[in-house]
Amino acid sequence: MYFYSSNFRAEVLNTFFPDVSVMQYYGTGIAGINEGGRLMTWANEIKKFPEAPVMGTGFFNRSPATGLWPDGSHNFWLQMFLETGLVGGILVLFLFWKMWVHSGLASARARGLSIPVRSALVAAFVAGMGGEYFYGSQGLFALLTVYAIAGSLDSNKKITS
Repeated sequence: MYFYSSNFRAEVLNTFFPDVSVMQYYGTGIAGINEGGRLMTWANEIKKFPEAPVMGTGFFNRSPATGLWPDGSHNFWLQMFLETGLVGGILVLFLFWKMWVHSGLASARARGLSIPVRSALVAAFVAGMGGEYFYGSQGLFALLTVYAIAGSLDSNKKITS
C-alpha cells in the first residue's frame, strides 16, 4: 500500500516522521512517533470510568450528560468499559476469549482454521486499541466472517474428514 497509495504513504510518513512543532503544541507523540493523541485521549477518558463502573453510561451513549467525549476514546476496549461498565466490558472480552478457545479446538485445527481465525482475533484486538471499529461496521463483519466457519463447527462431534 505504501508504494501504491499516496494517501496511505502520507499517513505513514506523518506517523513516523511527524512535524515536531505540531506534536509539541498538542502534547502528543511518544518516542518521536505521532500516535494521534491516543494516549492523551485514553488518559482523559479512563478517569470517567469510576462515574459509572458497573453498568456504564449506556451503549453508544455519548450525550453531554455522560461526560464522555462525543468522538469516543479511540479505544474500543476502553469505550466498552465506559459505555457498558464492568458487566459489558467483561462480556465483550469473554466473547473474544470464547472465539479464541473455539478456534483452537481439534475440529477447527483439523480444517486449518485455527491459525487464520486466531490471526484475525489478534489483528482485531490490536485494531480495537486504536479506535471504535466494532459498532456493526465492516471490521466487525470481517471478523465474524473469518470466525463463522470455525464457529459453526460442532466441538463435540468426531472429525470424519
